[in-house]
Amino acid sequence: MDLESVLKEYRSVKGYLGSGITTYTSDVIAGDVADPSINLPLIAALTNDVLMQVHEVAQKYANTTCEETHIFGTDIVVLMRCTGPHAKAHLHLGCVLKADGNTALARMLMEKIALKVVDMV
Repeated sequence: MDLESVLKEYRSVKGYLGSGITTYTSDVIAGDVADPSINLPLIAALTNDVLMQVHEVAQKYANTTCEETHIFGTDIVVLMRCTGPHAKAHLHLGCVLKADGNTALARMLMEKIALKVVDMV
């Protein structure tokens, strides 16, 4: 099974627009979009910067790392998850939903997908 196939698991989530997997330096290694207007590489690069800044804050003020970050906008929700800097593969997963999408289900899937992805790379 390839990484794109794993990302297609998100397609069952209400409001799904797209998802991706990046290295911690923002390089997209896999992606899936249900809405062609979604510019996945751009969203991945911008949100990856946010996640890295949150990592810095967590490290500086709590001596920990950030596992998950959510960005709630007027029209979209962006969920991001880090596999962890000490995991076999330090990757970031992202999922973009419509604002009324099922974030709870997307979060549950993201946790399962993160484990699969780390085993695959």
